[in-house]
Amino acid sequence: MVRPEEDVRRLIVAAWPRLFRFACGLCGNRADGEDLAQSAVERALLAASRYRTGESMEAWLIHITRNLWRDGMRRRQVRGVVVSDEMVDVERPQAAQAEEHVMAMDALRAFAYLAPAQREVAAMILVEGLSYQEAASALGIPIGTVMSRLARARSALIERPNGHDPEIAPEGSRT
Repeated sequence: MVRPEEDVRRLIVAAWPRLFRFACGLCGNRADGEDLAQSAVERALLAASRYRTGESMEAWLIHITRNLWRDGMRRRQVRGVVVSDEMVDVERPQAAQAEEHVMAMDALRAFAYLAPAQREVAAMILVEGLSYQEAASALGIPIGTVMSRLARARSALIERPNGHDPEIAPEGSRT
């Protein structure tokens, strides 16, 4: 017979790839994303008794991850993000992969400069492929707010001049 704690662990393992990508999207780099995802899993395991059967494990983990990320942002008052080759999950790009690698690095660099609220929504929808409704539920905000933040994020990414990083907006200045 499977105990509920074992069931939660199994669901967490199944959700790990999406959780990891989401955390990397929020943090802007692989190392911090891995730390954030591991912290979220640790917190989820400690709170396994609070997981409601039938609830989406991914939504629950996204909620935990988002809260941990916001807490960390408040503590560190992050004003910039270093983008490195570690952010892209490739060892060394081959000639055929070089252009894709450069494009991925540019996208991640631009993504790192979005306002925190926009980055959350963009990570959920553009990176993880969640629907607007799923993102709204995970964030606990109306679907219209999700749509507005995503539109602003897309505009910011489009308007960002190539090769020039705009000044990072203080947390909460844009939503």
